[in-house]
Amino acid sequence: MIEFLIAALIIILVAYVVILLIGLIPGLPGQVHQIARIIVGVIALLAILQRALPLIGGAGL
Repeated sequence: MIEFLIAALIIILVAYVVILLIGLIPGLPGQVHQIARIIVGVIALLAILQRALPLIGGAGL
């Protein structure tokens, strides 16, 4: 369980850094940043779910 929490924290931190780096790209419209945030958030959520499903009895993704 502790390994899952550490992995989830690392995934969230990496996603946060990626969102910050995307925000530093000059010249991108605001909608691109919004879409990038959504995509990175969904990927992070799927990565966390992939690690959580075996813990709750699922087969994983």
